[in-house]
Amino acid sequence: MSRTRGSGRIYRQKHSANWWLQWYVGGVRHQESSGTADYNEAEKALQMKIAESIVFGAPAPASLTVADLVEAKVKNEVEEGFKDTKSNKQRWELHLKAELGDIRVRDLTARRMREYRQKRQKEGAPPSTINRELSVVRAAYRLAWKDDVIRLNDIPHFPMVSEKGRARKGFLSPAQYQAVFNACMKVGLWLAGAFQTAHDCGWRRSECRRASGNVKI
Repeated sequence: MSRTRGSGRIYRQKHSANWWLQWYVGGVRHQESSGTADYNEAEKALQMKIAESIVFGAPAPASLTVADLVEAKVKNEVEEGFKDTKSNKQRWELHLKAELGDIRVRDLTARRMREYRQKRQKEGAPPSTINRELSVVRAAYRLAWKDDVIRLNDIPHFPMVSEKGRARKGFLSPAQYQAVFNACMKVGLWLAGAFQTAHDCGWRRSECRRASGNVKI
């Protein structure tokens, strides 16, 4: 079907029942599935993509994954000298990456994160820990939202866990932290490492035990 220059293209790919969209932004070609086999609906989707590109600029690549965003966020934290960089990287590597890393940025939904939340609850993770984990991904999305190169059309809702009545009390001062760390080192490097990880990630004793193979701590 003949189309006016600049109006994009709708076509079919081999082995795909849905129509595919193609349009250009600044001379760069963008293409993705319309998600529908209805030509008229595909036409509407294409026009929306073109309009969004004119207003907001080029969209994020369809292949962009949650892992791409989080790794960019961690890199930014290192460059900015943030204190919590190590903790966020550990949260990502220990639990989030395996569950959410391969999901395309556009496909991450509140429902998928609720499933992650439920899984962690069954594993015994406290609300505060789950919230800190989800906050790592949320922060990555917010950073990408501000990015001039990676443009997101929206940010999904992040369903946090209520921490009402379960707030942890008491925090170690730098001097107390060093005293406990030194005491752990007298027992062994393994205990000092467990203490440091638990402190940085906000873990409870039960979580430390699971992470260390149920070693008595």
